[in-house]
Amino acid sequence: MFDEDSVSVLGDEEELEEGTRNRFLVELEILVTKTRQMLGTMTTTGAKVLLTFLLGLTGIMFPSLSSLPYLLCFQLLCTWWAWSGQVPPLLFRCVSVMSLVYSASHFLLVYFYQLPLLQEAWPPNRTSAR
Repeated sequence: MFDEDSVSVLGDEEELEEGTRNRFLVELEILVTKTRQMLGTMTTTGAKVLLTFLLGLTGIMFPSLSSLPYLLCFQLLCTWWAWSGQVPPLLFRCVSVMSLVYSASHFLLVYFYQLPLLQEAWPPNRTSAR
């Protein structure tokens, strides 16, 4: 029926096929890992660029004393980026949190100004209400 030589040849072909399959899976895993790392880096960098752009846009759109912190944060981040090539994560987080708190205080101020008590205290025609 089958002699030992034909069985060993079939075994060698199976081992070769399994080795090729394992090598393909390892290379696929390496490719997926590198792609995931690259996308993570691009997302992080894209978020930083978007936040910096929005800070600058917010500071420029309606020039006023209340938009000055946005403009200063934008100029600080851009200057730091230009000098050193990257912004330290701690500095970027601090700027992000400070601008978040400042923006939240603006939203709350506008929301609370809708209350009748505050509208009586600061009538809309006064300069300080703007």
